[in-house]
Amino acid sequence: MTMIDRKLLEIKERMQFYRDNYRRGASLLIFFFVVITMLIVTLFYEVLTQPAPAFYASTTAGELVPIEAMDSPNYSSSPLIK
Repeated sequence: MTMIDRKLLEIKERMQFYRDNYRRGASLLIFFFVVITMLIVTLFYEVLTQPAPAFYASTTAGELVPIEAMDSPNYSSSPLIK
């Protein structure tokens, strides 16, 4: 094997190394893009399908009482005392 043949073989091996690593990197990039896209879709699904929060008040005895929405704002404390 001559010196030129060895150099050509070395160049070919180096080019194959870079080609293989480029393909591996591109495959990983596509894989991570798919994973990130799936995570974003899952995040939007979770945010958009959240149930409405349920609020409860508690008495001094510790019993839970559901809070009901009022039609108009409460300007005095007399309805709250009843």
